[in-house]
Amino acid sequence: MNSVKKSLALSASVALILVALTGCASQIAALKPVGGDALAGVRTATIDLVLAEGYEFLEAPVCTQSETEINCLGSTTENIEVISQSLLDGNKLVVVKLGTETIYQGSISDVLEKAARGEL
Repeated sequence: MNSVKKSLALSASVALILVALTGCASQIAALKPVGGDALAGVRTATIDLVLAEGYEFLEAPVCTQSETEINCLGSTTENIEVISQSLLDGNKLVVVKLGTETIYQGSISDVLEKAARGEL
C-alpha cells in the first residue's frame, strides 16, 4: 500500500513539474519580442519614429520577415502610408518612410535606446 501512495505522489509531482515547465515555455515565448527579436525591433523602432514625428496610427505596422529582409507596412490617421525596411545583413539598420519621405535611416538600436530614455 505504501508503494502505491509513493507512486501516486511521485506521479503527481512529475505532473506539477511538467505543468510549471509548460507555463515557463509560454512565458519565454511571449517575452521573445521584448528580448531583442529582429522583427520586433524594426516594428518598435518604426512605431517610435512615427509617433515622434507627431503622427498617430490608423493601422499599426504589420511586419513580415524573409530570409534577407524585414518589411513593415502601416498607415497614419491622415492616411499616410508608413513603410519600413531592414536588411538582415548584420548591420541592424532601418529605413522608415512616411509616404515618400524618408524620416529615418540608421541604427535600430539608436532609436530604441533614445526612445527608452525619452529622447525621441
